Amino acid sequence: MTLTNLDHIEFLNNHFISFNGIYLSFIGKIYNFKELNKFLININDVSNDINNNINLNNNINNNIDDILNFDSSNNFNSNHNYFHNGELLIRLFDYYFKAYNNSNNNNNSNSSNNSNSNNSDSNSNNSNSNNNNNNNNNSNNNNNNNNNNNNNNNNNNNNSSNLILMAAESILPKLNGDFLFCLFDGENTLISRDFLGSELLFYGFTLNLKSEDLDRLKNIHFAQNRKTLWMKGISEVKPLKPSNVILNGCEIKLKSQFFSTNIDSYQNQSYSFYKENLKKLIYNSILKRVYGLSKVGVIFSGGVDSTIVSQILKKIAVEKNIEYKIYTIGTENSKDLKIAKQIADDLNFPLKTLTVNDEMIKEAIKPILDTIEEADIVKIGVGLAVYFATKLVNTDDFFGKNDKKVVLTGQGADELFGGYNRFLETYKNRKDYIKMEFKHDIENMYHVNVERDVSIASLNNTTLMSPFLDLNLINFALNIPLEYKIKSGEDLLRKHILRDIAMDIGIPPYVALRGKKAAQYGSGIHKILMKKVLKDFDFEDYLKNLKNKYLY
Repeated sequence: MTLTNLDHIEFLNNHFISFNGIYLSFIGKIYNFKELNKFLININDVSNDINNNINLNNNINNNIDDILNFDSSNNFNSNHNYFHNGELLIRLFDYYFKAYNNSNNNNNSNSSNNSNSNNSDSNSNNSNSNNNNNNNNNSNNNNNNNNNNNNNNNNNNNNSSNLILMAAESILPKLNGDFLFCLFDGENTLISRDFLGSELLFYGFTLNLKSEDLDRLKNIHFAQNRKTLWMKGISEVKPLKPSNVILNGCEIKLKSQFFSTNIDSYQNQSYSFYKENLKKLIYNSILKRVYGLSKVGVIFSGGVDSTIVSQILKKIAVEKNIEYKIYTIGTENSKDLKIAKQIADDLNFPLKTLTVNDEMIKEAIKPILDTIEEADIVKIGVGLAVYFATKLVNTDDFFGKNDKKVVLTGQGADELFGGYNRFLETYKNRKDYIKMEFKHDIENMYHVNVERDVSIASLNNTTLMSPFLDLNLINFALNIPLEYKIKSGEDLLRKHILRDIAMDIGIPPYVALRGKKAAQYGSGIHKILMKKVLKDFDFEDYLKNLKNKYLY
């Protein structure tokens, strides 16, 4: 068996690990590796408690005590021989296959025993008539054997593809991390990524696959940006949607639920329970993302979300001997620059700033449009803020040439805790729906924010990580009662539980109680876009010509 049929998968480093006939190539990190290792270590025999095992223990991410105790900073650096990342993932798939096959063998054995005992009497009565009938039917049976063999092969292929899809349905919702992988079991190729799409993946076909005779897998190509595929002459390029998989060249939506708004162990608790455990989850989420790094940055706007991340990171940096720096950009005299300098002085944050002017914004428009491929003025404004912040990181000598440039963001907090003004309208008119709106916002973050920001950061060789978008933290936050986030339909501050945490950890009230200001507005970029760039640049016309430049 060879892997030559995977040569066209350009998005990975083509380094495959193997275990029991399964091959895996993996990019990224799995943050709850200790939880999952604990599960594997406790399984001594795949035949025991088969129903719970095959579902990989549905409560694995839902028990707050297990999450906090297992991932706590006290034992995070312990010297256990844990499986990490790709090795862990390949063993989870291998475990699932064994458990499933073991279950099937047991069921087949039981049914076979029952069938044999029931048929023994009838066999003796029918033996004479069967001899005559069998002689006449032998020639017909011989003709049918080839057809049956072909059908069996097709059934076997279908069974194996169904099995790998079932395994994905069970395993992927349990993985908390930022990752992308390709798995090959000898017959099937499965490609997937994390539930929010933190690692980008695009795909397209070199041929028009209207004919069922064409091999989809041989004609599909993958890359981590659209332009690589356009340069191959592929005009129809699609992003792999988060929570979907590509199985043998076909994109499939998983039925599994990645987020839950009704976890029993989180219901009917005190305000103190929610606040203290949320504080611990934020701490753990940041710790897991900076684990193993010597240096890390924060994109800092001076709002409550990025200040919480920076303040907790400052504590972790002391505990784990990590260097950190915060980065703020804005136009001259912008609100973000002013407040960032004040906060940095008050909280002793190492701060680096960049003052953006009209010419810098005009020069950056084309790379932004090349990347986000949208003419929406708001998205362009946000994209410019990310672009200049990550450019500041990339050009700072704080990071060495060989250092991975990782920066944390406060992204996700507004979606989870009601930071946007539109939540007030939902609160007034459809209050019962607002919890589902929080969930919907998280599920759609890839299309709204993540793809844009990750793509732009990659232009500057920078990796974005968002601690508020941790799977454990999301599931906990979705179950926090609404009144701890938004107090009324006239609540202009919102996010109250986060603001209380901010003050608990030493952030001054002028920051903790600061209102929401989007990055493109607080930085002053939107004003320049509207007054000095929009009138001189036709965004729509530029985008029309963009794809053709690469295709022809």
